[in-house]
Amino acid sequence: MAQRKNAIAGSSGGVQKYHPGGFFADGKVAEIGFDGKKRYLICYDQNTRGLEYLEQIESEGVIYSPIHLMPDNLVETGAVLVPDKATEYGQQDDLILALASHINKYVEVDEDFLYLSTAYILFTYRYSDVSNLGYIRVIGEFECGKSRYLQAVGRLCYLPCIFSTAPTDASIFRVSERYPGTLVIDEGDKNFSDTNSLFVKILNSGYQKEASLIRCSGTSFTPESFGCYGPKVLACRYPYDDPALESRLISYNMQPKTREDIPLLLGQEFLEEQKVLRQQLMMYRLENLGTPQRTIPIIPEIGNRKNQIYFSISLVVQSEMLVAHVGSYLTKAYKDELIQRSVQGPEAELLHIISTLLKQHGEKIPLKSIAKQYNEEHDLEKMNTRQIGKCLRGMNLHTSPGTGNVTCYEHKEPLFKQAASKYGLVQ
Repeated sequence: MAQRKNAIAGSSGGVQKYHPGGFFADGKVAEIGFDGKKRYLICYDQNTRGLEYLEQIESEGVIYSPIHLMPDNLVETGAVLVPDKATEYGQQDDLILALASHINKYVEVDEDFLYLSTAYILFTYRYSDVSNLGYIRVIGEFECGKSRYLQAVGRLCYLPCIFSTAPTDASIFRVSERYPGTLVIDEGDKNFSDTNSLFVKILNSGYQKEASLIRCSGTSFTPESFGCYGPKVLACRYPYDDPALESRLISYNMQPKTREDIPLLLGQEFLEEQKVLRQQLMMYRLENLGTPQRTIPIIPEIGNRKNQIYFSISLVVQSEMLVAHVGSYLTKAYKDELIQRSVQGPEAELLHIISTLLKQHGEKIPLKSIAKQYNEEHDLEKMNTRQIGKCLRGMNLHTSPGTGNVTCYEHKEPLFKQAASKYGLVQ
């Protein structure tokens, strides 16, 4: 590694500022480095391709340091993984092959998800170049490889912060503020994961760059704004209760391994491979952060939310092969999502009932007629008209008073088609 230096020569002093990573001047990028003993900054000039290792840097009267004003030991203990240097990786295809080979060596997943995982790792090193993103979530029972996936994939993402269990909400706020990289959360299930859960609110706001959560802190209850934007890799045993959060996930159902060549234990070889890959990925970030994006066509077969995820990855990952695998996997995932929606709740069935009653009732269908037909098919889980009205409004469908003050479903074809598409109803 190049010898570390003190501050840039001629430093005249200035305002001290913690630098978590990214641009500090035109074309100049700095990232936290750690050699096992001391933090420093890995500095790269995209114009001259010069690489330096500095204890601090000065730019326009501001002195940037890798040490926060309130120090922590997350880097020193390995809770946040940072490389000790940035090294060459050849062509991007060489790096892609190295990443995919490493994942495949230690985890058993299908081909599309293998290359999607590879693309997501590369994406995390440039996620700040886009305004929206999705999260990866592996799901399944114990002994199906979820934790192994987090080790093989999550630890290679940009500035990964490793949580072995579902973190407290406060810890997510503080870590995201100090190390705006990738949250890697094992056992990411929560007792309550509906829309009222703060954990869910954090994940729901963290997919969008401009979004933030305001919390009161300290004994004076001073309001503070926390940005939660950033990639996340989660492992869960069960789906979340909030459908909005589920739609922001790239989910993969893990299965017990069948390959005999996957090692049961991870040793020094695994750690050394990851150390080298993190060094190469850091150079990938330093060289490519902020570079122009390309135009990507939408995938008409998937919904807007999945297209947002597809766009965010494909805009910054310059590999046609990886983009093709990302699109293929998200298309299959969207079809599976439609199937799950159709069997998990009453929405799809209510839409089907409405489609059969339109010829009989016209543009206004009494909710009691919908309830009657629905309840004829259900001995236990019956619904009253109020519950049906709430469910319809949740799908953005309209209800209004009819003759005799009877509440009716008011049919609007564009909204109905939109709901039918969302819940997998074939018309």
